[in-house]
Amino acid sequence: MKNTLKTLLAVASLAAVTSASAIVYDASVDGLVNPAGTFTATGGDLVVDTIDGVTFLGVEDPVYNPALDRAGSEIDLGQSVTVNFSEPSQLISITLGLLFNGPEYRDVVEVARLTANGGTSYTLSITGEDTAVWSNGGVVVPVMAPFSTTYGGGGVFKIVNPFGSLAISSLLLEPVDNSNEANNSDFGLVAFEVPDSGATLALLGLALAGISIVHRRRR
Repeated sequence: MKNTLKTLLAVASLAAVTSASAIVYDASVDGLVNPAGTFTATGGDLVVDTIDGVTFLGVEDPVYNPALDRAGSEIDLGQSVTVNFSEPSQLISITLGLLFNGPEYRDVVEVARLTANGGTSYTLSITGEDTAVWSNGGVVVPVMAPFSTTYGGGGVFKIVNPFGSLAISSLLLEPVDNSNEANNSDFGLVAFEVPDSGATLALLGLALAGISIVHRRRR
């Protein structure tokens, strides 16, 4: 009985500080639906597209403007995608695609900027075919396929724990003007994951219920 109580207490403690599972958005599965909230766009309409095997959420300008050089479905200069979360929570990871250091698609030294809650901004700068730097430190994992066979590099990058423990209610994704003679930065949102607070509360509730049963049986 004593060991059972210890186990239940341990589960309750774990549930209080970590999530039992995560809410995952995958553009190839969820499309325009944000399972953790909603999406909004500026500079065009939200669109899901697939380029060279990578499916992503981007922005499509219904009227082509040659002066802005905005064509296609990536998030381009003057455009943005905002990920709105129903419940503020830590961002476990986010995956961005179609980011290169050249010469792919004439995209050179592409930079993506992520701004949390309208204030905290960091950038992802592409330094090679399968390398990138996140300005907040942390881990950047190249997702090699399918660009590994097409261009010899990644093009898709997963940033792990990009904002630390910051609780995020909104996340703005936009390209950075790198004043390059070639095409400026453009990219798409491939995936993200946040803790599932509902699963955490359910686990905590089960643990506390178990503790209550143990106490009643010991009386």
